[in-house]
Amino acid sequence: MGKLSVKQTMNFEDIKREIEKTYPETCQLLDELGQEEYDLFIRKQHDYGSGNVTVGQDLNDPAGRRVALSALIFRINDKVQRLLNLVVKKGVAAANEPVDDAFRDIALLAKIALIVEKNKWSK
Repeated sequence: MGKLSVKQTMNFEDIKREIEKTYPETCQLLDELGQEEYDLFIRKQHDYGSGNVTVGQDLNDPAGRRVALSALIFRINDKVQRLLNLVVKKGVAAANEPVDDAFRDIALLAKIALIVEKNKWSK
């Protein structure tokens, strides 16, 4: 058997340092976007509460979680359709909702769906 290359023997922390060194601006922006997304979650949770996600369902019941996940998928699809319309068809963003906002909403809705899937929403 051949010897392992240096890359194959690197642990995650070594890989992380290498990526952060190679792509410092991308990594920094990704970190900042994560914080912005968390702040957006806090604002929306304050404005809408958890019922906006649960759609009145008991998320301890698998059927209730499926309904909530279905609702989240429809909301994600609404944002995707908006992006397709603004970016692909028209080639310009709408004045009342920047493309960035739709991307942020999709990212946050996807994370919320993961939390619902794990039965951790509102806990």
